[in-house]
Amino acid sequence: MPVCGPSLFGDNNRYIKVGNGELVAIDGSNVMEKLGLSELRMPYKQILKGRIILKPGQENYLLNHLGLGDNVTFLAIKATYDQKALEEDNYVIYKPYDNITCVSQFAQMMVLTGNSTNRIPQLFLTNPNPNYSVSLEVMLAIIDDETSFYNYKPVVYFTNNITLEGTEYTQPYNTSMGDTFGATLSISYYSYSFTKSGLAYMLIDEVRDSNGAIMNTDDSNYLLYDYEGTEITSIGVPGTYSMKFYITDTLGNSVDPVGEIQIIVTQ
Repeated sequence: MPVCGPSLFGDNNRYIKVGNGELVAIDGSNVMEKLGLSELRMPYKQILKGRIILKPGQENYLLNHLGLGDNVTFLAIKATYDQKALEEDNYVIYKPYDNITCVSQFAQMMVLTGNSTNRIPQLFLTNPNPNYSVSLEVMLAIIDDETSFYNYKPVVYFTNNITLEGTEYTQPYNTSMGDTFGATLSISYYSYSFTKSGLAYMLIDEVRDSNGAIMNTDDSNYLLYDYEGTEITSIGVPGTYSMKFYITDTLGNSVDPVGEIQIIVTQ
């Protein structure tokens, strides 16, 4: 019978292990809980297994799923750390390729599953330990014969001056979240007219290319229009305006041309 009090074996004998198709919670000589997994079936047509070494402090290693791209429907990673590393340093940071602001972590293992309509994006992996490498064993599978990569686009990340109506997302927003964004600016509050560079400074936080690297942009990457659709270089009177993006990365991928900021300028 399980004992719910302190273990005679010490805290080091409290752990969760995998065995006989179950996750098993151990406390000394007692089995505290079990989570059965043997009934699960993840179908596949293609499968790969590999090993990756993240060097000390290595950042944003692109796990392109061993060449399977964004079509993966099963991903399992087991991490092995150096015995000399501190326990609090033993974790891996990961970010989805298509949303690098979504940062998560795992320690000993991670398992992600998907299906034919909800696949697993490529991941950026970071080893935060500045002193020791981490070894990752990776198993990947695809439910079908798809092998193509998604065509990722550069993403514009906005400041908190930007709004997005009818969304469940929280600020700050970026162009992967919608097409039409909003901003309301007051001439009297800022006490000057708005140039393209000034608007970009107030509205754009940063731009990242399809590899997740920060892109440098200037006035030529932003197109400003008045309410009649005439391209302009600055705003000096109240009215309704729009800003669009003319941004292409080194791979030839561009920010969605339908994306824009609708700017309302008040007195």
